[in-house]
Amino acid sequence: MQLSALKKFGWGTLQEQQFVAFEDHDHQPARVLDVHRSVIHVVAPDLDLSLPVPLKLDGGRVTVGDWVLIDPAAPRKVQRLERSSLFRRRAPGLWTRPECASCN
Repeated sequence: MQLSALKKFGWGTLQEQQFVAFEDHDHQPARVLDVHRSVIHVVAPDLDLSLPVPLKLDGGRVTVGDWVLIDPAAPRKVQRLERSSLFRRRAPGLWTRPECASCN
């Protein structure tokens, strides 16, 4: 697979460096599009897969936008690449008030 074909999915220098440093180049890089309770949906130029949530996930939990390396011999084993950024929201339903004397 040509890594340059991944650029239209957002592949950049950080991902390229991590992939080159990864010891097993048989793994397929893919971008996470959806994450559900039991399935993650990943895409790449010649790949569109829904995988069961991995039993073995190296690098931590995946979220939408992450890059993962999929082992073609064992697709349930996924390696998450380091993120360049992350949007994190507060838990739904928790309300915090600004802390100032004039706020009521």
